[in-house]
Amino acid sequence: MDLFINSYCHIGQSTISKDGLVLHNLDGIGIEEMLKNGYQLLDLNYPKYYKMDSLSKLGILAAEILLAEVNWEKQFTKDAFAIMLSNSDSSLDTDIKYQKTIAQKNAFFPSPAMFVYTLPNIVAGEIAIKHQLKGENLFYISQSFDTHQTQILVENIFSKPQTSASLVGWVNVLNENYDAFLMLVSPLLTEQAIKFEAQNIDTLYTHNYG
Repeated sequence: MDLFINSYCHIGQSTISKDGLVLHNLDGIGIEEMLKNGYQLLDLNYPKYYKMDSLSKLGILAAEILLAEVNWEKQFTKDAFAIMLSNSDSSLDTDIKYQKTIAQKNAFFPSPAMFVYTLPNIVAGEIAIKHQLKGENLFYISQSFDTHQTQILVENIFSKPQTSASLVGWVNVLNENYDAFLMLVSPLLTEQAIKFEAQNIDTLYTHNYG
């Protein structure tokens, strides 16, 4: 089965963009301000967002850029829509913050709300909940964005007849460093579709982060 990148986006240290077009400039903006500005820019109206950790917020913003305008009735089926994400730092950003709440005996106050986010795959779950996606859900950890492995894993997901489309890519946060690179992948050959293969993914990713 031939697969195509129907759309892609990135949120990096300097811009928020979709399909190579800059939507918002982030120069000189820290992660907290970026996550707040991104919420307002996309007009999310999703109060649960404020309860999430930074990794989940970043994933929600990137997913929203790609999924907000999808015609679910004509293009894809939510029951067959998969999510396949990866990163290098797991949930370490939240783990460090949570550790501070339990490190001192005289100030021991563990946060249940924060503890929920001490697993990296929660970001995929939050995206699935917001958009009611019920397909396969996969998250893996690697030292860097492994586009070859990504291609293999995604092709394996699409070998199953219940998958019609997938949100695929990289979402990583640690302290003030953050990046997200997501692609909407499907067998749908659109006018601007790019063949889903490691070389093309590398080209798009390097353009955004090189």
